[in-house]
Amino acid sequence: MADSFDRYSKIMKPKVATTSPRRSVMLGLLATSILPVAQPARAARAEMGVQQVQQLIRAFRATQDTNAIAEAISLADQLSADRSSKVRPLWQEIIRALDAEIIPGFDTADVPLLNVAPPPESGLPAGVAPDSVEDPVMRAAYKKALAENALRLQRYRYQRQPLEQMDHAQAGLKEYTQAAGGARR
Repeated sequence: MADSFDRYSKIMKPKVATTSPRRSVMLGLLATSILPVAQPARAARAEMGVQQVQQLIRAFRATQDTNAIAEAISLADQLSADRSSKVRPLWQEIIRALDAEIIPGFDTADVPLLNVAPPPESGLPAGVAPDSVEDPVMRAAYKKALAENALRLQRYRYQRQPLEQMDHAQAGLKEYTQAAGGARR
């Protein structure tokens, strides 16, 4: 049995191919001719990414679509790995776009009410339909309170998203700056 294993291992043993000097030179030339082609391809890919990020920033500014700015941040993160000199201005542009949408001093702890209560004199529980309030003065006050809370809720939802994206953008810029600073040393 050991004899058959020895024969099998000799048959299946891979043979190491030797490379002739001529073949080594040809492989070297091929490798050096591919390298210059790869550099412009990477630069073109980075330029396309920069243009996509700028387009997404414009879309965010025009429509306040927080998904567009989130995608811009994600693409900028990917571009940061290339350490292109065009990435820092992208991060700064993203932060400026977000900063323009964030209300200064907005308090995320001031959460809107889940259910607005009608005036206590009505004796009705929170969240009832305004038509349930019989007194027209109390009904009007209740409708006003509902409208104010709806506006607070809309503002809260919108402001929370840019604030979260701002945190991501500032972290991305910080990571890019640290990586670029470390690469220069």
